[in-house]
Amino acid sequence: MIRNTANRRMTLAKDAVMTVAGLTMVATPLALWMSPDTTVFYATLMICGIAYLVTVLLARLE
Repeated sequence: MIRNTANRRMTLAKDAVMTVAGLTMVATPLALWMSPDTTVFYATLMICGIAYLVTVLLARLE
């Protein structure tokens, strides 16, 4: 029972992180288009890259 509960919590946490990372990647093109200067542009691009890496790493955990 304890192992099943821990497994369920881990799955829920992983799904939540994947959702946030996915929404970040979806919003990135608009944020890049609206970025006022190059510093913000590259910071936004880096955030998208990190979200992509998180998604790939969590997808490989299964």
